[in-house]
Amino acid sequence: MIERVIRAGLPRFTPNTIVEPKRLKSELAAIRARGYSIDEAEHEPELRCVGAPIRNSTGRVFAAISVSGPSRRVTLERVPELAKAVMTHAELLSIRLGYQPPPHNLTTGPAPERTTKRRQRGAAGTAQGERRA
Repeated sequence: MIERVIRAGLPRFTPNTIVEPKRLKSELAAIRARGYSIDEAEHEPELRCVGAPIRNSTGRVFAAISVSGPSRRVTLERVPELAKAVMTHAELLSIRLGYQPPPHNLTTGPAPERTTKRRQRGAAGTAQGERRA
């Protein structure tokens, strides 16, 4: 699949766009290893995005969830916090779709809370305990 994307061409949208096949493959390997992606103004100038995969019941990635915003607000210091939130919600969505994740490694922390109860919405319209980016 990735070879087909590379053959179709890797157009440059910003100076940060990854257009070299070898670098793209390296970045994809890093994304798989850490469990989330970071768009460093690669498509839109001054926009940072953190995303995580959503899996179906067979474990196949078929969608993703992300949070994005101006890089002045979605700072590099906030990436770990946002990545954790995005990965947690991606996994919860995946589980609702029938995905059975492997047991979480003790070095990565506890498994996310699995609940079917809806959290109450606060005055700002976000779920309690969540913050807007």
